[in-house]
Amino acid sequence: MVDSTTRTQHSGVSRLGLFLALSRTPHGLLDMTTPCFAALLWLGAFPSLKVILVGLLTVFAGYSAVYALNDLIGYGSDKKKMEEGLFQDSDSYLDGAIAAVFAVDPQPFFGLLLALFLWLFFWEIGGQNIPNDWEDLQGDKHLQAKTIPVRFGPDLSVVFIMACLVMTLAINVVLLWLTPSGLQWPSLTACLIAGVYLLLAPAYRLHKTKNRDEAIILFNRASYYPLALLVVVAIRCLL
Repeated sequence: MVDSTTRTQHSGVSRLGLFLALSRTPHGLLDMTTPCFAALLWLGAFPSLKVILVGLLTVFAGYSAVYALNDLIGYGSDKKKMEEGLFQDSDSYLDGAIAAVFAVDPQPFFGLLLALFLWLFFWEIGGQNIPNDWEDLQGDKHLQAKTIPVRFGPDLSVVFIMACLVMTLAINVVLLWLTPSGLQWPSLTACLIAGVYLLLAPAYRLHKTKNRDEAIILFNRASYYPLALLVVVAIRCLL
């Protein structure tokens, strides 16, 4: 027989599993690289260990809360999709990268904040939101959801995607130029290569095929874009 202590332990593990599922921890960890990238980009060096530890804990808590809120907001539509057999995993992402800049500099340059906001905005729309909505196009049509793929169709949607991702790469150059350490060609080249591989190449294939599977590939690849830039900036800080 299972004693009460064992049942309590199993209950605790189960609750932890539910929490990790709610917060979508794997993708949340990827999203955490965005504020890390912003902080390193602005400082041009690694902050103190205290700032790193507090920052990581705060970012993890923030993303977990945002994912949980997203699930609560979408509870009605998700329940309807499950009842009708239309449910697919879906996400909506909000970033706290600008807050990361304030964490390491209480009075940052406004131009950098504006560029950072626009970079996040265009990457989020072109690399995450529209491809994610494209993946669930049939279910959203059935529920009469007002997503961009539903309202404008595949042709215009892919134009929006390409335009947003081109703007993402262009603003990335501006970000590197505005940072205190200045524009460095090796970093710029590495960031542009990452952008072409993770953003433009899958977006172009989606443009050619208009295929749902290509939208999923674009979403997945674009999710690694901030991580790739974080690696580039981290290497620059170490050299």
